[in-house]
Amino acid sequence: MKKLSTLLALALFISGFSMAATVTVTKPAANETWVKGQSYTITWTKSGDMPANVRILLRNKASTAVVKEIADPAPNTGTFMWQVPADIADGEYRIRVKVKNADILDDSEVFKIAAGQPGPSPGPKQKATAETTLLHNTPVLIQPFIKVVMPAEGGAVSNGNHLFIRFDASTMPGDGIEIDLYRESGQKVVPVYSGAYGEGTSVPPVGPDHPRRYQYDWTVPYGDIMAPGYYKIRIHSLGKNIIAWSGKFYITWPMKEKEYLFDAAITNKLCVRSADGLTPPPTRPKCEQLYYPNHAYVGFDVFDYPGSITWTDGEVHQYWRWFIRHARLLFPIEQFQGKKVKLIQARLILKKECTVNVNSGLASCAERLYRLDAPLPAATTGDPCLNTQKSAAVFLQNDVTEQNLLLTHIVEHWIDGTYPNYGFLLTVADETPPAAAATCISAYTAKLYLKIEVEYKGYE
Repeated sequence: MKKLSTLLALALFISGFSMAATVTVTKPAANETWVKGQSYTITWTKSGDMPANVRILLRNKASTAVVKEIADPAPNTGTFMWQVPADIADGEYRIRVKVKNADILDDSEVFKIAAGQPGPSPGPKQKATAETTLLHNTPVLIQPFIKVVMPAEGGAVSNGNHLFIRFDASTMPGDGIEIDLYRESGQKVVPVYSGAYGEGTSVPPVGPDHPRRYQYDWTVPYGDIMAPGYYKIRIHSLGKNIIAWSGKFYITWPMKEKEYLFDAAITNKLCVRSADGLTPPPTRPKCEQLYYPNHAYVGFDVFDYPGSITWTDGEVHQYWRWFIRHARLLFPIEQFQGKKVKLIQARLILKKECTVNVNSGLASCAERLYRLDAPLPAATTGDPCLNTQKSAAVFLQNDVTEQNLLLTHIVEHWIDGTYPNYGFLLTVADETPPAAAATCISAYTAKLYLKIEVEYKGYE
């Protein structure tokens, strides 16, 4: 029984040991040389359950002292891109990956960090290879490197425009490279180029003043995938497994002029007015057969003399009342609010469809002066009968069938959020009691024309 218990305990111990979480640093590999200023990928494998972040440290080989904190925290994904700083002393180092909030870590093999400067001339047994250059006719070995010169840090380019990608390289022309576009976050977006570089390729030398500088002319594509934001160019030398990154630069959608035409959402209102301040319930509106959808009605609809009211003190008050047609015109421009747009022109197109006499007892009617208002911010109800705080926009010409009113300054405030969009109010200019001959209404259709510069994505 005791032997069985011992075997069971041993099995549980071995099982528990095999399930322990571990990390193993695989890059840098033993005796590799990483060049200052160049970017390399630190890689590690992991097994078992563990937290989502790690701390990455550069440690001295001899003293195991921490030379530099590379990242804290970094995602525990198994890879991390690191550009070797120029101020790190030449020497032998290890890289440690330690899981955050856990006693799980591993050190890489010993590797070297060195400057990418010309080394000593080759000795009797050291032959200059393709990685040599001539300096004063003397063969000198060059550490392989790639350095992205353009696009520069902080630059900007719009979709559809040219982006000149320039880089310096020590490797000989004809070697293969891959150029890719990445988001600032490290996510690959699109491949840019893959192939050889040098004379006779799509990536030729810049000129004799820069014999080791090469350029690729790339047109930034359109589309949602190229949303405005910060990006980087990544160049990978396939033959030497060297990776270099550009500084971050901004890609934006270009501005394109577009035109829009909106129909008004119309709210018609019958407003009751009384000569002595009394507002008895309105009678059934007349001329309902004249009312059509999407028409704005304005004017004096009914002139009425209902009779008299006896007050509690026995005094009899005569009163008369009239009904006024007001209309609210609202346009759906919310799609532009909070967006990068520039309003060039806003024009309201009012077309008078008809003017109708609503008092059958008169042969004709005389129109009162109409006006178009944009409610001030204090006018929050949106009710044409109650909005008294208005900024007069324009008076309408009653004898003109179609009017084009330039209202750019008002719509501009709606788009940029200076004023809320309460639309326009089509009202009578004077609400004082009309003469009997003035009981008429006019019907309008309304459209809002906008000319706007908007961000262009390439498919609109």
